[in-house]
Amino acid sequence: MARRKTKPPPPPPYPRLGSSRLAYRGLPRDGWRDAYHVLLTMPLIAFFAVMAGLVKPGGRMVLNEFHPVERKLFMAPSRDYFNAEVVMGGVPDPTGEGRSLGQCALRLWTLGEIVTAVIGAGFVVERLEELPSWTDPTIPGMFTLVASKSPA
Repeated sequence: MARRKTKPPPPPPYPRLGSSRLAYRGLPRDGWRDAYHVLLTMPLIAFFAVMAGLVKPGGRMVLNEFHPVERKLFMAPSRDYFNAEVVMGGVPDPTGEGRSLGQCALRLWTLGEIVTAVIGAGFVVERLEELPSWTDPTIPGMFTLVASKSPA
């Protein structure tokens, strides 16, 4: 008697790494906050390896994030750009209302560490743009990195 093939179960609505969710199209409202937490608390190469698995061959990943200069020099307790220690920081409020959502452990990466991890995950960096801070236009406040995955 032939065995009947069964369909595999559907994937969860968003990929998981441990108990953390990653950002991609169709996430619930709080998805970006979860992606932010993953980016700041797990090894970068692991984060971007998962992102590489989500991007189709020939596709692009766009990362828009707070610039490490602003985070490490003006928000972190040590003001040491190359400090690799985990620090405590606030969980961002996705509504923009500024309410406290608690504290979490953060690893504040340098721009070099981020770009190197993107390349290490197999992406080709197409563009890196640094944007001025909202409060002081003489320092970088955000960056946008566009990277592509080679066609299969």
